[in-house]
Amino acid sequence: MSSLADDFLTEWTLKRDNAPLSHQDAVLAADRWEAEAIENGVDPDDLRAAAGGDLVAYLLRTFGTED
Repeated sequence: MSSLADDFLTEWTLKRDNAPLSHQDAVLAADRWEAEAIENGVDPDDLRAAAGGDLVAYLLRTFGTED
């Protein structure tokens, strides 16, 4: 995992409100985060490693699920 990926994930996590997500919203957010990371030079594999594997699961673990 790169520090760039870790920094990106931390920054985006802190920017987001703490409201729980539906699974569908988590999928959409993960796609958006990954696209933004790529635009900022972050390797998607590094981003997933920083998230502990699956970005959707990371978002649901971090913010909770409303399902």
